[in-house]
This record gives sequence, structure tokens and C-alpha cells, in this order.
Amino acid sequence: LLWAYLCYLLARSVLRRVGHEIDAVPPILSWRVPVSLTAGLLWTPAVLFLASAWVPRLGGATLDAALVNLFVFGFQGALVGITWMNARRVPRVAQIIAGALVISSGLLPMLALAIIGILDTWYDYRRRLAAPDHPASQEPGPRPQASVR
Repeated sequence: LLWAYLCYLLARSVLRRVGHEIDAVPPILSWRVPVSLTAGLLWTPAVLFLASAWVPRLGGATLDAALVNLFVFGFQGALVGITWMNARRVPRVAQIIAGALVISSGLLPMLALAIIGILDTWYDYRRRLAAPDHPASQEPGPRPQASVR
């Protein structure tokens, strides 16, 4: 996904020089996983795990589905962390070092990032954490409603 984004940015700049204007991709910090896709991604490994009780060969597919969830929601969680650091004006070098430490620290920090990414789908942490001039805080969409008791 990141390579596709970078290739699109490069192709857009090259095509603009030869006279072909194409639309820009939304800022990467505003990318979201739709709620329906999130539900599908979360239910897929659960269903495959239950089905692997009858068909043991589905165990590999269950692991693959869980890894897809880890990467997708880990990326979303990283975007939450970047938004948080940008709102507090943490220098880019420190953000890169923090990202390298999280990636190299093992499975538990990656799982924490994935959980934050999943929760960002429903609680919209990026809009709540972003500075007022940040793209994530300006994106339209329904805000979660608090229930009154």
C-alpha cells in the first residue's frame, strides 16, 4: 500500500510535467478503513479458526488472515501515533526513531498498535488527537455520539 502511494505520487508529478493532470490522493494521515471492512477483517480469522476444527488445512489461512489484520490495523495505529506526535510537535527524527523502536520491539507493541488501529475505526482518535490545522481534524464524517443515561 505504501509503495503504491509513493508510485502514485511519482507518476502524478511526472504526468503533470507532460501536461496530464490527475487528482491527488488524500493525505495519508486521513486514510481510514471503513467500518464494514473492519468487521469483515475481524470476523474472517474467527470464522476460519472455527472452521479449522473440521478442516485442519484452514489453519494456515487463519494465520494469514490474522497477519493481514495485524498489518492493516497496525498501519492505522501507526497513523494514530503519528497524528499524536504531530499534535505535540515531536520532531520527525524522533518520530522515525520511535517507529523503528516499535517495529523492532517484537509482537506485543505491534499488537498494541493494531488494537489502537481497530479502536480508531469506531472512536476516531485521529480527529480527537490532531492539531486544529492538521488534515485528520478537518475530515468530514459522523462523530461518535455519547449515550445519555
